[in-house]
Amino acid sequence: MLMPLSVPSEYWEIVRMNFVTGLPLSRGFDVILAVVDLLSKRPKCVATHTTATTAATALLFFDAVFIHHGLPQEIVSDRDPKFTSSMWTELMKVMWVRLRMSTSYRAQADGQVERHHRVLEDALQCMVSQHGTDWVDVLGTIEFAHSTLVSSLTKI
Repeated sequence: MLMPLSVPSEYWEIVRMNFVTGLPLSRGFDVILAVVDLLSKRPKCVATHTTATTAATALLFFDAVFIHHGLPQEIVSDRDPKFTSSMWTELMKVMWVRLRMSTSYRAQADGQVERHHRVLEDALQCMVSQHGTDWVDVLGTIEFAHSTLVSSLTKI
């Protein structure tokens, strides 16, 4: 049975996180850790490696989200082994962050992140083909552009 998601009352109170995979190697990176605020729809994107450990992923999350926005009350993610590991679950438990897993193999269960992935991948492909550069070099620009879009849903 699917549980409805909580409705956040503050920015960065509830986030969804996932990995954008299947990217070409760019300066040694091949994956993006994508974190999206459920209320504002604002993304944080961090280049990383398929082989990154759970501990390394936790550090990326803290550098990208915690330092700027504080700890969320809830993280919704897919069932990637990094997010289901005992290290990740215990760390979040100690930090009083509730973990929720989206339903396996149901992209619509995590549609907001999946939509963000499509927009991100399209923008990366466009920038790289137009400017002939590595996707890592334009990731910050694309995140900024995506963050400044006005959401038709929230008008923010």
